[in-house]
Amino acid sequence: MGRNLSIQERMAINKDCYGAEEYFYDVFYNKYYKDGGYCFKYGLDDIMKNMENSNSFTPVLPFINYTPDYVCQSGGKLYMVECKGFVDTFFLKQKPLKYYKQWNDICPVYFFLKEYSENKYNKSSAFLSLDRICRMIKKTRENIKGDGQEYLYPLGYHLPRKDDPKCYEIPFKDLLGEMHNES
Repeated sequence: MGRNLSIQERMAINKDCYGAEEYFYDVFYNKYYKDGGYCFKYGLDDIMKNMENSNSFTPVLPFINYTPDYVCQSGGKLYMVECKGFVDTFFLKQKPLKYYKQWNDICPVYFFLKEYSENKYNKSSAFLSLDRICRMIKKTRENIKGDGQEYLYPLGYHLPRKDDPKCYEIPFKDLLGEMHNES
């Protein structure tokens, strides 16, 4: 969703539909709240979406800028969750990935991935640890390395312009498959 849109345009769309963060919170609340689980908003998105011009946001360290969206506790475990919405393919940018890995050293980071397809209200989602996603990427790169074939999850550009961040392109069906093969 919004692959070619600015952050302001994507935030506006999220106000008009059931965004990934709202959907995650509802799923979490319905599944864990009655058993004592809790979840609270932690990232900078709420601050930025309430600013008239998010470009005027005072620069902060990238580590802080790429804070996952939620801090959660359920089943006696504390973890952080980054929520992403998209259509068909999850584009995991290299720069945020670097900082999510740093957060993961402090507290486990999970991704809640909401796939929209044609219907913005569909219920397709995946929940995977950052470690699982990194293993998916590493495994495919190691298995194919040096044989002249393309990587399963190519490291391409998020937008057609060459100055945009490089990212891994991971089809949603592969994320679902990994989630269901959880070991």
